[in-house]
Amino acid sequence: MLLEARKRSKSGEYLAMNRVRPDRMCGAMDRKDRRLRIVLLGAVACLSLAFACNGEDDSVAAPTFSAFRGVLSESTGRSGMLLVEVHGGAATKVAAVSGSLTIDGARVSLTGTFDAVSGSLITSGGAYRLHGTVRNSRLRGDSTGPGGSSGAFAALGGDRGVVTVFCGRLRRDDKGVLGIVTDPKNGALITVATAARGVLAISEGRFVGDDVAFVTGDLVLKGRASGETLAGTWESESANQSGDWTAGRCAPD
Repeated sequence: MLLEARKRSKSGEYLAMNRVRPDRMCGAMDRKDRRLRIVLLGAVACLSLAFACNGEDDSVAAPTFSAFRGVLSESTGRSGMLLVEVHGGAATKVAAVSGSLTIDGARVSLTGTFDAVSGSLITSGGAYRLHGTVRNSRLRGDSTGPGGSSGAFAALGGDRGVVTVFCGRLRRDDKGVLGIVTDPKNGALITVATAARGVLAISEGRFVGDDVAFVTGDLVLKGRASGETLAGTWESESANQSGDWTAGRCAPD
């Protein structure tokens, strides 16, 4: 069963409470006084309900996705496929995390934790440490790797066959690597690391039919899907640079 990222919630719709002035509680017992008693009883009932609803809610909403598939791009000019799985039931506030990163043909096992209240996910393995956040079926964050290299990663919740992961390269005026994660229902994410700009921010993309478009940092990337590959052009108006890019399915996808 797939889970969506967990978030703390308080529920309950509070009933309005009538305020009663003490001076109106004095005087002879008449119909107005009897009505006042009814109001007071109602107010007490409302107070009890309000405290019950407004108490501390320790439950944690279960995420829709427990498995995430994505990509990591790092400043060394490498990119690879990222798999992350969150373990634990709906009431688990801090869950165990396992996964793997396959980069340059080498597979690194990952372990860590997921905080369902904050959405923070931390995992590490080998020389890699990843710190990200889960929001709306999206996992994204920063990484450090061998030799202190920096990177960025992005993943979408879903299984193989639903979420597709691409690894690719930029060419011409600037060189670098990119990773793209796509899902027909949840859109697309991209990570980019170039020689001149370092690691750029993770960006949302637009995938309409076979056409894809991203704006990340000062780069604008446009492309088209063809079978198992994506290809297109990129440009940077601020640096007056341009080039092309290609991406194929990340191994071992």
